[in-house]
Parts: sequence; structure tokens; C-alpha cells
Amino acid sequence: MPTMQQVADQTLALIESADGAMIGLGDHQGVSYLWGAGAAVRNLGTRVDLDASLSGLAVRTREVVWSNDTTIDPRADIDAGRRISVRSAICVPLVRGKDIFGVLTVTAPEANAFTGADVATLTGLADSLSAAIALARTPPPLAYG
Repeated sequence: MPTMQQVADQTLALIESADGAMIGLGDHQGVSYLWGAGAAVRNLGTRVDLDASLSGLAVRTREVVWSNDTTIDPRADIDAGRRISVRSAICVPLVRGKDIFGVLTVTAPEANAFTGADVATLTGLADSLSAAIALARTPPPLAYG
């Protein structure tokens, strides 16, 4: 879907310290990353558990989740982070009304890559990003909350 890819590309361009941006769609067990930009392209097809990952936490709580170091963050899927070379991450839930259908994740291979300003930028754009992606999605949203 061109819209999904454009959102990933533009997000990567917006957050200077990021080396990758991915969009994942969720189901009741996990999140599968299907679109990406930058270094994250090599991780497309990665699936993380809904109950044991930062992406899943963002989906479950409907809140932006930020980790300065996924190798020591107990909320993170530490093995997945090492496997895909992600050390810093910001996960933005994609929510439209009562529907939640996935997550936008911005990544970097080094610890402490992102600032509070990066988190604020993505948090501020979350509603607009969600609206654009909601219009482009084909799978039904998750029924959470």
C-alpha cells in the first residue's frame, strides 16, 4: 500500500536520529511489521508478541512507548531487539476512535538515540498518522478497550 510506505518514509525523514521506521499491523497475539524505511526494511516480516514487546505494550495501552535501551528494558522483547539490531525505539499506537490496528515504530541501533522532542513530535502526529493509515488499511482493527 503506497500510503503505508509513504508514512514510513516520511517518519524516517522527520526523526533525524532514527535509522529506521516500521509500520506493523496487529492481531490478538502480536504485531507483524509489513512496511518500513531505512535500516528497518531488513526487518520486514518480523513478528513480535503482543504481551512481551514494546510494540504490543503500545497497542495494549494505546499510549506511545519509548525505550532508551531495549537490551535492558524489561518491557521489551530483548531477544527480538538484539536479533533485529534495535536498541532505541519509539512505538506509536495507531488508533482511530475505538479501533486500534497497529503500531508505528521508529528505531535506532544505539542506546539513547531519541529525545523527548522526538517523542513529542511523534505523539503530536499520532492522530494524523493514524487517520492516514486507517484509510489505507485492509485488515479489520483490533477490538481493544
